[in-house]
Amino acid sequence: MNLNILVVDDDPNIRNVLSMRIKDLEHQCREVESVTAALSLLESERFDLILTDYKMDDFDGLYFLHELKNKEYDALVVMMTAFASIDKAVSAVKEGAFDFIPKPFNSNQIRQLLQKIEKVVEMKTKHKPSGPVSKVDYFKGLDSKAMAKLQSFIDKVAPTEATILLTGESGTGKSFLAKEIHDRSKVCDGPFVEVHCTTLPSELIESELFGHEKGSFTGATKSKKGKIQEAEKGTLFLDEIGELPPSGQAKLLRFLQEKYIDPVGSNKSLFVDTRIIAATNKNLLEMVKKGLFREDLYYRLNMFECLITPLRDRREDVPILINKFLRQMERNYPTEHNYSLEESLQKKFYAYAWPGNIRELKNAIERLCYLSDDGTLKESDLPENYFSADEQMDTSSIEDEGAQTENWETQVLQAASNNQSLNEEVVKEDPVVTPEEALMSLEQVERRHIKQVLEKVKNLDKASEILGITTVTLWRKRKQYGIA
Repeated sequence: MNLNILVVDDDPNIRNVLSMRIKDLEHQCREVESVTAALSLLESERFDLILTDYKMDDFDGLYFLHELKNKEYDALVVMMTAFASIDKAVSAVKEGAFDFIPKPFNSNQIRQLLQKIEKVVEMKTKHKPSGPVSKVDYFKGLDSKAMAKLQSFIDKVAPTEATILLTGESGTGKSFLAKEIHDRSKVCDGPFVEVHCTTLPSELIESELFGHEKGSFTGATKSKKGKIQEAEKGTLFLDEIGELPPSGQAKLLRFLQEKYIDPVGSNKSLFVDTRIIAATNKNLLEMVKKGLFREDLYYRLNMFECLITPLRDRREDVPILINKFLRQMERNYPTEHNYSLEESLQKKFYAYAWPGNIRELKNAIERLCYLSDDGTLKESDLPENYFSADEQMDTSSIEDEGAQTENWETQVLQAASNNQSLNEEVVKEDPVVTPEEALMSLEQVERRHIKQVLEKVKNLDKASEILGITTVTLWRKRKQYGIA
C-alpha cells in the first residue's frame, strides 16, 4: 500500500534521511521544518501519516498533536524523540499519537513502523463507515456515584440560561459534557461552537472572539464575525479558559455582564444572545490569588461549577467505558469478529490509574482494535513502557479502598511539596521589588517572572511546572514576549 507521509523536523539531516528511507520503501514523502509550516501545508494536502519530532524551534510535538485533534485532521501521528525523552513520547501516545520511534533509528525500525501504519490505514479505508460515525456517550449508563450525581446536576442546570464552568483533569471529557449540556438546553437547535483558548494568539484574541471590521488592522481584508456571534442563539464553549490572555478576559467579562460585544474597528456595540460554557483543568481560584486570572471574571463564570471526577477515583466505570469503546469500534469499522481484551490486559486496565483519564482509555482501545488480527486486544500491541511504574495502580490494593486513598493522598502531598521546593529554589534569590517594579503592568510582571524562571531552570518541562502552566503555553508566551 502506498502511503502519503509528512515529515516534520527542524533538523534537515533527519528530514533528508527519513525522506530517502520512506521513498526507498515506495511511499510518498513531503518534508517541513516546523509545526507552523506543517499546519499551513495540511490546509491543502492530505496525509496518511505524520512523523513529527517532539522538540522543535517553534512549538513542540504535543502542541502539534493537540492542533491536529482540534482541527480534526484524519492522519496518524508518530512522535520521534531522543531516548532521554521516551516518557514524553509515551505521554503523547496517551494523548492521541499512534506511536513513537526513538532516535537514532535504523532502516528496519522505519520499515516495521510503516508496515504497522499500512495495516491501520488499510483497515480504516476498507471498513470506512458508510454513514455517520458512531460516537460514545462518556457519561450515561455508568455505575459510579460521582457520575450519578453529575447527571442529576446536569438535569437541573442544562435547561437554564446560566453560565457553567466545567472543571476537572485533562481528558475527563469536558468538551463532551459541554455538548451534552447544549443538547439538553433550550438552545439545542442553535449552533454549538467550540474554541480552544490555548490556540488563540494574544494579538488575535479580540478578532477571533468578537469579530472585526474590514481594514481594522493589517490583513483584515474583509469584515468577520467572531465566535460569539457565530454561536448566537446557541452555545459557545470556551475550553481551557485559564489560558485566555488578560485582554481577552476583560472583554469576555463585559459580554457576560451586558451581552454586548465591540468588534475590532467598529464604533457600534452589538447585542448577542449566546450562552457560555467554559472549562479548565487549572485551579482558577489559585490563579486569581496569583494575579493570573481576573477575580470578577472567575465569579461571573462560576455561577455553576461542575467538577468531573477523574477515572482513577471511579474504577467501577472502567469496564463499562471499555465495553462502550469496543462496541463503537465494531460499529464504525465492522469486521468478521467482535473485540475483547485478553484476560491479563483486562486486569492491568482495571488496575491502571489512567492519568490521561477517558481520553487515554479511548485512545488505547482504538489503537489495540486497529492492530488486532483476531479481535483479541493484546498488551503486546501497546507501546513499550506504557504501564510505567509511577502511573500503574498496585493491583493488590484494588480491594483496599482506604489504603489506596491514603496512598493517593500521600502522592499528592509529596508532589505539592516537591513543587514548593522548586518554586523556593527559583525565587529565593529574587531582588527586593522597587517602587517602579511595583507599578509594572500585569504583562510586564508576567514576562519578568517567566524570564527569571527560565534563566534559573533550563528544562522547559520543569519551568512550566514551576509557573503552573502547560509546556505549550510556555512556548507561546516565550514567543509572545520575545524570550530566548
